[in-house]
Amino acid sequence: MHGLQICAALEQRRQLRFFYRDHLTPTVVEPYTYGENHSGNLVLSAWLISGETRDPGPPLWRLYLDEEIRRLELLDVRFDRDRRGYNAHDPRFRRIRCRVANPAR
Repeated sequence: MHGLQICAALEQRRQLRFFYRDHLTPTVVEPYTYGENHSGNLVLSAWLISGETRDPGPPLWRLYLDEEIRRLELLDVRFDRDRRGYNAHDPRFRRIRCRVANPAR
């Protein structure tokens, strides 16, 4: 559904904003990995920057079901460092479609 936009954000290391499921406010994330989980659902692994959710506090790593994302926007805010805990070979994915580009050195 949102694969092209999400993969563009990953390639450019840009934050995303979207409305998600029952979150109370728009969600802003640094996206890291997009692909299929072991159930065959398209999911985004991302670091939560802001947004009020019903799931309080850390960890700030979250998985988002693509089908639950609404009004997705690529923001002009870029990030150049990987968050602690990022795994380029995340075992929660059966198939990775795209992942964050290597940081600028």
